[in-house]
Amino acid sequence: MPLLPRRHIQIRTALTPEQVSGVLQEHTEPSRWLWMRMFTREHKFFEGTVGPDSFRIRRITRSRNSFVPLVKGKIIREPEGSLLHVSFGSLLGNDIPIVGWICVVLGIACFVIYQNVDLTSARSKGMGVFVLLGIVAPLLAIKFTVFRGFCTAEIDQAKQHLLGLLQGTQL
Repeated sequence: MPLLPRRHIQIRTALTPEQVSGVLQEHTEPSRWLWMRMFTREHKFFEGTVGPDSFRIRRITRSRNSFVPLVKGKIIREPEGSLLHVSFGSLLGNDIPIVGWICVVLGIACFVIYQNVDLTSARSKGMGVFVLLGIVAPLLAIKFTVFRGFCTAEIDQAKQHLLGLLQGTQL
């Protein structure tokens, strides 16, 4: 299981690449900063860029949401429509804090264990194992589970909206 949530899917559609690009452009607005969006009520569903054969979009939120995935895709022409190679993943700016959190907690654990192990007598004061199992492991497990859970939920939501757009259903 990867540390950071990612998902790759392929979508076949009867729409031509031009139609796919048009549908995505119809529901995508240019990227803006959060504070510029806070004072307007009318929004499209996605923000980002859509080209004739690729797209890079994410769902618009009215508040700060670190779990909204970046949706990147390539549109490939096929005889009976289009094939989309789509990847869902978190933004790099959201990946850095989770990796940083894990490094800090593991660093603290290593420091505490090192301070509590007597290297000259092969005996431990016992505190290091307690810190590792009683404090560090639950902190990492909670952070990891919450982060992955919210990211996975947002990826599923973005996937459903993208599929809905391509099938012609309303958001």
